[in-house]
Amino acid sequence: MVTIAIVALACFAIPAVALFVLVPSIRHQNEAATEADETRKARATKAGWRVIEDASALPEPVRHNTRGGVRVLMLAHRRTEDVDIWAVSQETLAFGGARRQSLSAHLLPVHHIEDTPTMCVTLRRGGSAPAAQKPDLFDRRYEIVSDDGDRAHALVTEEIRLMTRRLNLDGWDLEDGMLTVWFDGMLQPASLHRRLLGLARLAKAVSGRPAA
Repeated sequence: MVTIAIVALACFAIPAVALFVLVPSIRHQNEAATEADETRKARATKAGWRVIEDASALPEPVRHNTRGGVRVLMLAHRRTEDVDIWAVSQETLAFGGARRQSLSAHLLPVHHIEDTPTMCVTLRRGGSAPAAQKPDLFDRRYEIVSDDGDRAHALVTEEIRLMTRRLNLDGWDLEDGMLTVWFDGMLQPASLHRRLLGLARLAKAVSGRPAA
């Protein structure tokens, strides 16, 4: 009976001790995460961004990046040069359980063309551009991908090629007039400060139209 009592006590005590150790650790992690969130929001606000708490009113391409296993750390908005810019700070689980952090910027000119090809400009992989194209610096680094190839290639003018290179982007997506740019390893919208003007001008060059 004594042996059974000791075993029963051990079975109860071990989980209790583990819980006693884990609860403060979890609480500390949650407090640290909350503090980091508040710091990000304060920096963004100071840099001229409006922090958004409810994603339901956002344009669909922006809301799309807040679903599907994505942990959204912050949503923010500002307007620069008549271009609305939404920033999404997010964290996803990569292969092997590693956490991948990134920032996406979604840019929509106030006066824009909606009937744009759905396309992306992405880093060229698996070799250089075909020799028959006589590739320039843009073609050596990027390729244009779209189901509407003729319209997509026609849209990427020399001005847009130059702006993309000067901003040193890894690429960009376009859908319904909205330009989306990704920045891996970046979380703070305030970090876009030096690129904001260039990104806004790129968005206007891609899908902007003169005001009526």
